Amino acid sequence: MGRKISTPVMAIAVLYLCTMGAVVGGLFYARHWAVATYVSAEEYENWQEWKTAAEQQSRIEGPVRRRPPTSNQPPALELTQEHFVPILSVSLVVTSALFFALTYLIRGMILSPGRIHEDEDS
Repeated sequence: MGRKISTPVMAIAVLYLCTMGAVVGGLFYARHWAVATYVSAEEYENWQEWKTAAEQQSRIEGPVRRRPPTSNQPPALELTQEHFVPILSVSLVVTSALFFALTYLIRGMILSPGRIHEDEDS
């Protein structure tokens, strides 16, 4: 017969899948929000006005020179449209690494013998 999976392993697997689902869902929600917020003609005009103002500020001499934006889209919209796959991939890798590191530490705390060390003077 097949090997039975222990309850803690099953609980960790379910928790992992829920965590990854939350990360993916959150990123898709952020993408939807950015598109809904910044795709309108009014927001495009606002971005173009800000971009023009930033370009004018870049010509002003001072201790720090501003770099003018090069994109024709707001950063949130460009990130969620042009770079969504790399953002999703890195988010899943980093979240997985943190999840398994935390799982390893918690497992170690639970399975440690937990001896209390007393001073010899006591």
